[in-house]
Amino acid sequence: MKRFATAIVIVLFALTGCGSSNSSPHASKQQVFIKVVTNKYPELIGSESELIGLGHNACDLIDSGATTSDFVDIADSSGFDIGEYGYIVGAAVRSFCPENQDFVTSNGV
Repeated sequence: MKRFATAIVIVLFALTGCGSSNSSPHASKQQVFIKVVTNKYPELIGSESELIGLGHNACDLIDSGATTSDFVDIADSSGFDIGEYGYIVGAAVRSFCPENQDFVTSNGV
């Protein structure tokens, strides 16, 4: 379990510099989020509404006090690869709840 928690922290740390510096000013947060995630994981193209829901849910979980271990459990139970899910969570923080950036940096990174 500790290995998975470390992996998700590493993925989240990698995303702290992730973003879309070349996006148009008209691009919505959702469009940027989808682009960031599907550029890394093209197999997720076509499930945009599900991804957006996962992103908003991740922000809600952080707001309610979820820990890295909670996210590892969610990844395990939902069938996501831990790296894939960690990337989605990190992209969600960047796109939907940047006020939660401390969640990324305060987990031992």
